[in-house]
Formats: sequence, C-alpha cells, structure tokens
Amino acid sequence: MVAAVPTAYHVAASSYIDLELALFVTLAIYAVSRWWEGQENSWLIMMAVFLGAALSMKLTTVFVLAAFALVIAFRARSAEDSGRVLTFGMGTILLALVIASPGYLRTWKATGSPVFPFYMSIWKGEAPGWDVERSNLFQGMNSQYGGENKNALDYLIAPWNLSVKAQAEQPQYFDGVLGIAFLVGLPILVWALWKSEMPVEVKIGTAVAAIMFLFWLFASQQLRYLLPIVPVLAIGIVSATENLFARENPWIQVSLAAAAASAILVSFAWFLQTTPLRVVLGGETRDAYLTRNLDYYPYYQYLNSQTPADTKVWLIDMRRDTYNLNRPAVSDYLFEDWTLRNMVWEARTTADLKAKAASLGAQYVLTRHDFLFDYDRSTLVDDKRPRPENEAKLKMAKEFVLDPTGTVLSDKKFSLVKVF
Repeated sequence: MVAAVPTAYHVAASSYIDLELALFVTLAIYAVSRWWEGQENSWLIMMAVFLGAALSMKLTTVFVLAAFALVIAFRARSAEDSGRVLTFGMGTILLALVIASPGYLRTWKATGSPVFPFYMSIWKGEAPGWDVERSNLFQGMNSQYGGENKNALDYLIAPWNLSVKAQAEQPQYFDGVLGIAFLVGLPILVWALWKSEMPVEVKIGTAVAAIMFLFWLFASQQLRYLLPIVPVLAIGIVSATENLFARENPWIQVSLAAAAASAILVSFAWFLQTTPLRVVLGGETRDAYLTRNLDYYPYYQYLNSQTPADTKVWLIDMRRDTYNLNRPAVSDYLFEDWTLRNMVWEARTTADLKAKAASLGAQYVLTRHDFLFDYDRSTLVDDKRPRPENEAKLKMAKEFVLDPTGTVLSDKKFSLVKVF
C-alpha cells in the first residue's frame, strides 16, 4: 500500500527526504508501542533516537513530538509509578531534541536563527536571498496547498479530496497523488477500533497518525508531508481487515490490494512521460533526452556551446535548474523573479533597468516569460499601486526581457537576451 502511493514514487525519484522521515517515524512508533506494554526504558531511548533522527531532517517533526508526548502522558496515567514514568518519558522527548540539535545549532550559527527561514518576523535571521518579507511569503505559499480560503467543509472532507481530487504539481490539489486504497481502508480501521479489540501498536499508530493529520490539516496541506503517517495507517488498515473480515470474507483484502495496485498505474504513467530507459540503455543521446523533457534545454545548449566558459547567466523563473547549465548562474531561491521585481520598481526607465541588471555581472538573461506580462498572473504587479503604474512597469520589464536588439533566442515561453 505504501509503495503503491504515486507521491512515494515521486518523492523517491526526486530525492526528497520524506520517505526516510516516514521510516524513522514508523520505527519510533514501534519503539513506543513496545515500551507501552513492557515499560522497558530501553525502548524509550530507542524512541528518542528515532525521533531525534526525524527531527534533524525536518522541522515539521515537532508535531510528531507533540503526539508522542501525549502518548507518554496517557500511559503514565495508568502506571503504578506514574510520576517516574512521566518524568522518564518526557526526559526522552528532551533527549530527542538533543539528538536533533546539531543541525539546528549549525543553522543558528550560520543565519542567526535555528528555524531559519521560518518565522523570521519573530526570530530574525540573515542569509543571501532571504529577508522577512520573503519568509512571510514562503509561509503564505505553504498555506495555499489544498486550496486558499478553506472553509469548514473543506477540512471535513479532506480525506475524500486527498484520495480523489489530489493532483501532482498543483498546489490547490495538494501537489501529489495518494490513491484510493487508504480511503477504502479508513472506514474499516475506524470500525475495527470501535467494535473490536485491536493490538496496541495499531491503537498507538492510529492515535499518532490522527494527531499528525490534524496538525497537517491546519498547516501546509502538501501531500508529501503526510507520508510519515502512511506506513502506520497501512498497518492499521490491514490489521483491522484481518480482524474483522479475513476469515469470513477474504475479498475485502483483495479489494484493498486492487485499490493499491490501481495507483501504480499513475506512477507508471509518470515514468512513461519521461521514458528514461532509452537514454540509459544507449538508444537515445543525452541531449535528445533532455530536449524532449526540458522545453528550455535548447537555450542551455546554446549557452554551453556558443558562449565562453566564464559567461555568467541570470536565470529568471527558470526553477533554479542549473544541473544542465555549464555556466556560472545567478538566480533567486524559490521566488525566482524577486530581483527582477525589485529592479523594475526601483528603475525609472528601461535603460535604468538594464543598468541595474548589468550590475549583477551577468552577460545573458534567460527568462521564462509566458505569464510574466499577464496583468492578472504576473508577480511583478503590485496590488497596492494603481493599474496605470503597474502597466507601465510591466511594459518596462517586457522591453527588457524581450529586447529585440539583444535577443539571441526566443519563443512564446522563453527569451535569451544578451546584456549590453
């Protein structure tokens, strides 16, 4: 069920860390489940190690720590020596923080904030390409996953939307695909927890997953941030199915397997979109493969082959893709036309804008411009200013990006301009 999730495939193929995070969270849940039954402190220490490893990877693990703290508190209530159990349990939560601390201390030393680039309006930090405004924009961008202006109904039917409406590369649809297997299995799990005696591992795993889901629901609804709870939910669903139906109706398990397998078709379709086997096996050249998959690669080819090795390129809205560009490049992180926007609003004329661009030391400017000059979509537009002023700034930016006297290559989407 976990391996069949299309977003799990996408995360693995993109070298994100969410699957490793899911592993550590699952191991931590296993450890705390063993501790729940036997009260052996060695399992708590193992839990701290796994939680510390998870927290060192991603700040969102603080939500996991909150869930584990609640589990420990509930267990302490029914323990004979509740004070000792609670003290040692919370002590291991602190141990997890200590284990995770080196990465945050390093970030603190480098930027002035251990949680950089988050919450810079509260705890200021400094690094090239970042400021308070961009930090706030980053947090605002994360809140857009799952759709803007959510209402109570959106939160209530989130499991349905996650399973049915989710789409990759579309923030309003969670930026991923989960499949329907978990939607099919979730009612079975809930029914089993209500009507049947389930193993303690399932109860704890489901409780931690529920708490993490609630935090996710009211934070950033990006689907890959849910991957840490997918393994324990899968275990719980299968356990519930065996408990309720396996002996009488094995077809329920077959239905779960079929629902999971159907999601593999999505991953297979994504794989076929890139068809990497031809280039790996030597049936296609590297340049042909990249040209087929990256619509801007011909521009990189030109720069790599037709310009001096020390030529510097300014990339605007090019997704910071420099893997295939063999030239020095400058670009903004995440908000990829931030520098251009600032220059446009500081400049008075197109000539002034060109002079500011030249100050970056770049000889070429490569821009994705298909949305940049659309008044309703452009990030260059300042909604606080009157439309005539915005239109004048868009005109200036267009004259710079599509300068006919300096254009080397261009099409309806990209433009490569030489800066004179």
